Amino acid sequence: MTFVRSAAELLEAAVPDAPEDQDLRLLAPHAIALLRRSRGPEPLPLIRRLRSLYYERGHFTAALDLAVAAQRFSSGLFGAEHREALADAHETGRAQSGLGHFAEAEQTLRGVLTSRETLLGADDPLTLDTVHALGIALYGLGHWAEDEQLLRRALDGRERVLGGSHPDTLDTLGRLAEAVGELGRWEEARSLAETTLERSEATLGDGHPNTVLSRLAHAWAVAGEERWEEAEPLARNTAMTAGEVFGPAHPRTLAARHLHATVLVRLQHWQEAEELLRHVIAARESMLGPEHSHTLSARTDLATVLAGSGRAEEAVTVAAATLDGYVRTLGRDHPRTERCRAVLRTAQEACAVARAAKETS
Repeated sequence: MTFVRSAAELLEAAVPDAPEDQDLRLLAPHAIALLRRSRGPEPLPLIRRLRSLYYERGHFTAALDLAVAAQRFSSGLFGAEHREALADAHETGRAQSGLGHFAEAEQTLRGVLTSRETLLGADDPLTLDTVHALGIALYGLGHWAEDEQLLRRALDGRERVLGGSHPDTLDTLGRLAEAVGELGRWEEARSLAETTLERSEATLGDGHPNTVLSRLAHAWAVAGEERWEEAEPLARNTAMTAGEVFGPAHPRTLAARHLHATVLVRLQHWQEAEELLRHVIAARESMLGPEHSHTLSARTDLATVLAGSGRAEEAVTVAAATLDGYVRTLGRDHPRTERCRAVLRTAQEACAVARAAKETS
């Protein structure tokens, strides 16, 4: 295994401190090929590092490929219930969520959670990581009440174990605000988001990624209360800062731009909203795929813009295709599917009104 160890060390040394995407694309296949030839754990640190770099940059397809490779290898080497294999399975679940494969992520993470509770205990930081990650998968499935329960458990544990201002604690607090908002408790959601933002600004600073995400959650909660004039500059500034911190095509930047677009829709600023949404859709299709739930959500809002700006027939075309995508990926009864169905009905009604007006003119 001297050859494998030496090759792993060389590949590890070839990864720059701040690698470009091209560096990662060149190195990842070699790392996976090395893993396949190895009988020992030497290539695992490199695989995990590359996986983390891909995930942090929002390249979830590549992150999932590396996560699955690491999970299979560590399960075969250590056993599926070993803490090393569970760590890799946890990352597989996170990558599945990132790609919008929420049902698969739920299954993966429930298994990891059961094993980590048995092996490590309910309040171990790694167990709490999986509680948090499972909540995120359930959020994607529209199971917001269970998401809230899990995030409250993770928050309680992280506050006790890590402290109230730890980045992981603040991440859970911000995610909890989102779950509560989806359940219609917008005042509570805004209060949670404000607390998250205050703690993050005080302990991590204005330019920290967690602070940017806290601002996004806060702007989202203000928008949820239908305080559109107040939400617009919050969303605009957050989108600008997110682009500086994460990069222009990162999923978090696109989430901020999408939020800004939805506020503009409510203010009936149709042209700017359409331009933003078309940008978000194109970037998400490239980054996440055409049927990722985030891509479909932006398409639903685009249909709303088209209907609102008097282009009802275009709106019907976009909404109908989007609805088909939702049914395939999230099912007929998911809340996002229902919302798209309502947008389609509104566009169809607008078409009917327009046809009737032509017939009587």
